[in-house]
Amino acid sequence: MLITETTPETWRSLQTEVAQILEECGFQVELERNVKLVRGAVKVDVFAEETYAGRRSAVICECKYWRKRVPQSVIHGFRTVMADSGANFGYIISSAGFQSGAHSAAEFTNVQLCDWHEFQAEFLPTWIERHFLPTLADRFRPLSQLHGRTHRPMSSRHPMSHEQWTAFLHLANRWTPFVEVMEELTPYRASAVPQLPLRENWAELRFSKKHDPESRNFGRRLPAGLIDAAGYRQVMEIALEHQANLFAEIRPTVGILLPELRRAGWQDIEEDEAVTSDRRPVQDHAPDFSRTGLPNRSNRLSRRRRP
Repeated sequence: MLITETTPETWRSLQTEVAQILEECGFQVELERNVKLVRGAVKVDVFAEETYAGRRSAVICECKYWRKRVPQSVIHGFRTVMADSGANFGYIISSAGFQSGAHSAAEFTNVQLCDWHEFQAEFLPTWIERHFLPTLADRFRPLSQLHGRTHRPMSSRHPMSHEQWTAFLHLANRWTPFVEVMEELTPYRASAVPQLPLRENWAELRFSKKHDPESRNFGRRLPAGLIDAAGYRQVMEIALEHQANLFAEIRPTVGILLPELRRAGWQDIEEDEAVTSDRRPVQDHAPDFSRTGLPNRSNRLSRRRRP
């Protein structure tokens, strides 16, 4: 399972991708930082730091976009950097692999040797928990709440007109497949994050027996690439772009409905698709890595109604 399908094609792109993943995991990241050693200083490709529960943790990454395998001499030099700098974890990410002696040199140390995919796998659970789930939950909230109105009629004190309700249901019919898939990827339901691509793991989805991804009534109303993407970042980008397009298309009708929805008690529905609030899912307990290695979504999104 991958954070991103993108494969870096240069040293610079590898460095940038590594830094982006660490930043999205909550680290403060600095590129090409001069790190002080016992004797002098050395520039490292990526320096990342985070503080959790008052404890500081530092990570140093070296990106080797080489045509040949990394020799053990590089590992020995990096071990010196790690020891003198006081960093907690070190990663050497190589595009061509490592010589056999390199792995022996890294044994019983805080240095990990990996390729691009292995580096992603190392940080995937943290990235899912700290970036993927909160981002989708925050941005997906308005559409999910609008969709919920198809099952919860308006208060009799503030009824919608027949024309409003008909227009609303017509639009809801179009976005229903997308909403049902997205609810499998956000903290609205307490189950493990599905593995990718979704088409190959369709049986994991809660509604898999009810819908066929190949059917005209369901699969063809999903955005292109959503159920075939192999990277969670690509799934997120496709979903957010599709939701933005949906809101642009349905804005006239949604604009009519917003006053009724607010008066019915759903005041936190946004008019704009670009939702950037600081609200995040509330975690009820620690993530469960038992099935897929990814956090579960029992941390349901709190739907607090405003007074």
